Amino acid sequence: MSIRPVHDWNGEYRSYDLLKEIVIAFVVMALLSVGLAFVFGSAQRQAVTFKEWATQDPGDFLSTALAQLDGTSDIATYGPPYTSNLDAAQSLFGWFSPQRLAGVTTPIDASRDLVLDPLGTFATDGSVLRSAIDEYQSATVEQRTQWFDAYGKALDAAGLQAATVAPDAAGPLPTMLHTMLTLAQSGAVDAALIDDVPGHPGFFVMDYTRSQLYIADGKYFDDIGLTDGLGGDQWGMAATLGNWPGQIWLLPVSFWYQFPPASTSDNGDIIVLGIVGLLALVLVLIPFIPGLRTLPERLGVYRLIWRRHYRAVATGPDDH
Repeated sequence: MSIRPVHDWNGEYRSYDLLKEIVIAFVVMALLSVGLAFVFGSAQRQAVTFKEWATQDPGDFLSTALAQLDGTSDIATYGPPYTSNLDAAQSLFGWFSPQRLAGVTTPIDASRDLVLDPLGTFATDGSVLRSAIDEYQSATVEQRTQWFDAYGKALDAAGLQAATVAPDAAGPLPTMLHTMLTLAQSGAVDAALIDDVPGHPGFFVMDYTRSQLYIADGKYFDDIGLTDGLGGDQWGMAATLGNWPGQIWLLPVSFWYQFPPASTSDNGDIIVLGIVGLLALVLVLIPFIPGLRTLPERLGVYRLIWRRHYRAVATGPDDH
C-alpha cells in the first residue's frame, strides 16, 4: 500500500484575525439572543408561588399545610439531608447509603419551619392568631392528634369549600391554617419562608430550599408537572415545557427511571445512580478492557467514516 507524499503548499496565504472573528460572533449571538427573547419571550412558565397555589387550589394548600404541621408530609419524613429519619434514606445492596453517610446537613423541622414560624411572624401579642398558636404549642401529643384527625376529615369532606372548614373538634387548627391560607393568597408566605431562613436573616437571602420543598409537597405542583409532561415516567428529567428542546444529556439518566427496578423501588434514585456510574466507569476504562478496546478496529466503522481517505490511499498519489 502506497502512502501519499506530503506536498508543500504553493497556494495563496491570507491573514486571519481570530480574535476579531470571535468578537464578531459573540456580538452577533448576543444580539440575536436578546432580540429573540424580546420577541418570543422565555420558553419557561413563571415559577409556581404560594400565592398562585393557594388561590388556584386552596383545598390542596390546606391539606399540605396540615401534613407539614402533623409531620406526615414528604419533606417531614424524607430523611437526610433534611431530617434524621434514617429509615427513609435510600440505599444500594442494603448497606451503601450516601444519604446516611452525609447526615443531616440542611435540618428542617416541617411543623416549626414551614408553619409555626411563618405564622408567628404575623401573630401580634393578644391577637386571635397568637392565642391559637399558644394553645396548639401547649397541647399534648394526644390532643394534637385528635385535632389533626378532626380537621383532616372535615377537609376531605369539604371539597371546593375547603377554605370554610372550621370544625369545633379541631381546636386552634382552623384559625392557624385559614390564616396561613389568607397570608399565602396575599403573597406574604413566599416572603416569610425566605426572610426567616435560620442563620440568614434579613436582606438578600437567596436560600429558597424550604419554600421549594413546601410547594413540591403539594398535589397542585405535581399536577402541573404531569400536565406539561415532566413526570418521572414521562422522561421529565430530560424534557422541558412545550416543544422546546430538553436536556438531552440527561437521557442516559432518565432512561432507567422508565423501567423496573428503578421505576418501582423506593431506592430508585440510588439504583439509577449506580447504573449510570457503572456505565460511566466502563466508558472511562474502555482503553484498558481487553476485547472492548479493540472493538472499534474490528468493526471497521472508522473506515466507513473516513472512506474518502482510504479510497485515496488505495489509489495512490494524484497524477498532478
